[in-house]
Amino acid sequence: MFREAEQAKAELRTRDSKRPRFVLAPRQLSPEERHDLYFGIPNRNLVVLLEPRAKDFNALENQDIVKWAQRYIAATDLQTTASTADRKRQFEKIGKDDKDYILRAFKNAGLSFVAFQQYGEKPSEDVVEVEPLGNVYSMQDVRKKIRDQFFPVQLLEEHLRDHLGDYQGNRVRQVEQTYKETLGYPIVIFDPVVREALVNLCKEKTLGLRHERDSACGRKPQLSEAELADAVIEEPFEDPQLSPGLDFTGNTPPADTPLTEGGGTTGEAGDGEQQEIDETASEPVYIETSFARGVGELRQQVAVRLAEYEDAEIRELVFRIYYEKKNSDLGSLPSGIRGSLSGLGDITTDLTVSKSGSFSKAEVEQIVESLPSFPEGDYKAEIKAVLPQEEAV
Repeated sequence: MFREAEQAKAELRTRDSKRPRFVLAPRQLSPEERHDLYFGIPNRNLVVLLEPRAKDFNALENQDIVKWAQRYIAATDLQTTASTADRKRQFEKIGKDDKDYILRAFKNAGLSFVAFQQYGEKPSEDVVEVEPLGNVYSMQDVRKKIRDQFFPVQLLEEHLRDHLGDYQGNRVRQVEQTYKETLGYPIVIFDPVVREALVNLCKEKTLGLRHERDSACGRKPQLSEAELADAVIEEPFEDPQLSPGLDFTGNTPPADTPLTEGGGTTGEAGDGEQQEIDETASEPVYIETSFARGVGELRQQVAVRLAEYEDAEIRELVFRIYYEKKNSDLGSLPSGIRGSLSGLGDITTDLTVSKSGSFSKAEVEQIVESLPSFPEGDYKAEIKAVLPQEEAV
């Protein structure tokens, strides 16, 4: 909660600067206050400023909100010292009711997202857009609204295209850091979105990604997350795996290499006979979903995407899960995440779960349903499959 710039910046310094940090202003701030808030803080493009949409709203001067906040704090403290389970439930109900009153007051006032287009040397040189968020007010819904409406991956791809000259020779992680630091750039609400956009541009041959284990241009590189972060961005190049007329070593066959009627090259078998290289060998197809809210929605997206590839053999699954909750019941979370903790607390988790093997579509859906359950978490699936070359897309 913003009271004044230095106080807000001091609290921001205690938070993980590698992740989005949200500042809620109790009223609409002046240009000077906005400018001071962003001055000198690390990864300032990950600081999201939210203000009330109503001009006359001021939470710190609203006596009802102050009263509810005081009661909520007292009830939360008393829950830990309650002598009986009934007393604890009473304090929980009081705290929940007062929290709901506060949220309703902010909902009635509405929220706006303050987006910097340009940060100047002084407040008068700042260029700011104040974007209404509609009826959204929960943290998860605010994240989703900002990501989907204001900074979708397509906008990030276009921004990357416009700045590719600045990134030639940079590693993927360096580009990700640039987007965390530079006010006026698209805000990265979820960590993988920059590398997702870069991979999309690589697949369409707008750029190449070079790494000692796999260099790609025109396809998705076969790299782990850590390896992809170290991949170097280059101008488009000829990808040996996609180039026609190359053998499996990436070398061009001699000009006199005979061809079969079907167009496949032939090589010498061990007994001196020629054998045909099968051109219908399987090749990978990469299938991705968008971020979904909860396991159920992800399963539906996976089923729809896999229906497009009836004959696919699924080889690799990667699931990304992002969850953040403030002042929530830790006991409701999977024990693998919270350990033996219980009671109220804040939690942020960013999980990547992967499995390799050979899976049917039904097995993939079962795996999705078996993922850790975060009812308000954001889930995404990345699937590697293979199908006959003539059916590959």
